[in-house]
Amino acid sequence: MTRRVGTFANKLVYGMFIAAFAALAYVYGAPGFYLAAYSLAALPFFSIAYMLVFLRGLRVEQNLAQGARVKLEWCVFNVTIDNSTPLPLSGVRCVFAWERSALEINRDQAALFVAPFMKKTVAVDFRARYRGEYAIGVESVEVTDLLGLFVLRKKLGGSFAFTSLPYVIELPGLTVASLLSQAHSNFDVRDEDYSSVADVRPYEINDSIKRVHWQLTAKRGQWLVKNFQSHALNSSSILFDDTRPPLGQEEAYALEDRVVEHTLSVVYYCLHRRMPVTLYAGKGLKAWGRTPGDFNALYHILARIRFDVADGTEGLGLSLDECVASQNGYANVIVAATKLDESIFNRIAKACASGHFIVVVYFPCDVPGLESERVFEKLIAGGFCAERAAVAYETG
Repeated sequence: MTRRVGTFANKLVYGMFIAAFAALAYVYGAPGFYLAAYSLAALPFFSIAYMLVFLRGLRVEQNLAQGARVKLEWCVFNVTIDNSTPLPLSGVRCVFAWERSALEINRDQAALFVAPFMKKTVAVDFRARYRGEYAIGVESVEVTDLLGLFVLRKKLGGSFAFTSLPYVIELPGLTVASLLSQAHSNFDVRDEDYSSVADVRPYEINDSIKRVHWQLTAKRGQWLVKNFQSHALNSSSILFDDTRPPLGQEEAYALEDRVVEHTLSVVYYCLHRRMPVTLYAGKGLKAWGRTPGDFNALYHILARIRFDVADGTEGLGLSLDECVASQNGYANVIVAATKLDESIFNRIAKACASGHFIVVVYFPCDVPGLESERVFEKLIAGGFCAERAAVAYETG
């Protein structure tokens, strides 16, 4: 808008000059005034013609310094403008194309000056406010003609894919960590490998004295017991609900990030305790991890996953059925969901009655009257393992 106002003011002043010389030529009849008026009237056409020739040979190079960064970290997008003409260029601007609801660009609004036969590189800082995969690039280049009367534009094609990576939240402070330890302490005693210690945890009343880790208890000054590797429940299945919550775009993005980051934290927690993980992420997407080295692949899968609008929880329910049916014995299942209904409740109740251990992590949408709230309260009242995820995480 500012640029259009500036060119309009230049046109107004330039028109006044032409009118003044035309009036002087009419009053005095001097050839010099006529020549000046005709020259001023013809100059804009020569200026436009020159700029059109320049635009045909204009070269713009784009370069993305890094294709992936953790969200809210600044990244650099480089744009190089090549002026291969014998005249200097002023008023050069780049028009960027990006997803304004998710990306933030910190660019200089001042127009560029490019000397003859020279290149100028501009570094543009940007960052993503949310996790996901986005496109960024220069949509077009605007150049002001030599007289500053017109703005000419050259469209450019192509863009760069940029991946905004989610945070990995520390899990030990969350309830689900203790629930997982509880699952192992409750069930794994039937088929444990006492030669392999998987983890340690605080002493509980029902623990056998034989499980006490005496060295760590003496060192830390608190009672700690051993969790041994198990052949019965030594893995976890994580069901990830990729249904878009019924919120506005930015609110939905923020809630989706919380679901992804919590899920990643559970994956990280399990893999670094040598607990194999099976990830169900809707639409038949299924991935596995067995060692800490597998975390990176699962991390990038969840970083790029897209949430879709869907009615009901049929996809999540089918994933739960498949997960339970695929187990040879009892299963550890963590369900991360923004939407709960009676169908999910009945599936969870049936699985728990069959001896499976299921933890439900509910991410509220803060929309009053949702069935999900009622079903979550029903899970709590029924004695099932369920927790309400925190409203926000401290990310530093």
